[in-house]
Amino acid sequence: MGWVAVSNVRWVQRENPGRVKNNGRKQGEECEESIRENEPQRPNAGMITNTSDIRVRYADTDQMRYVYYGKFFEYFEQGRSDLLRSIGLPYTRIEEMGLLLPVVEAHASYKKSAHYDDLLKVVTIVRESPIARVRVDYEVYREGEKEMLVEGYTILSFVNAETGRPTRAPAQFLEAIEKALARTAKT
Repeated sequence: MGWVAVSNVRWVQRENPGRVKNNGRKQGEECEESIRENEPQRPNAGMITNTSDIRVRYADTDQMRYVYYGKFFEYFEQGRSDLLRSIGLPYTRIEEMGLLLPVVEAHASYKKSAHYDDLLKVVTIVRESPIARVRVDYEVYREGEKEMLVEGYTILSFVNAETGRPTRAPAQFLEAIEKALARTAKT
């Protein structure tokens, strides 16, 4: 039994991995990551990942008792903030560098509903070092389940806080990202 890449975001466990078309990985490439019971699994070599726990509040639900679809973008934001903090780049430090990071694109694909009081696992992923923009991917799971509820991404642009004009990622930001990418590549 092994892990097989079936897209650039999802890995699945298969008895006989065989050949699977995917985005940029060798066909049939397996992941040797250990399996932890009831946790969504994926390899993390060459990407930065962080998992945030979010308890669904009653105020997050609509009249049908499902999480209102727009709330997932708030959950994405929490995941992104937690990931940046985990690599030493909380938003306050980014602002001290004279930068803003506005979202310029956002996407979510809804697969299953979440409900009041669910404990959600928001997996936040940065796959590559940015230049002038950074793409952040998200996967949302219910605690104890392997089936994804929502997947999405945001693209953020680096903006000079003083001029309001787009700029490249500063060296301090790139160093923190590269250090985190190197750390995950070793695990």
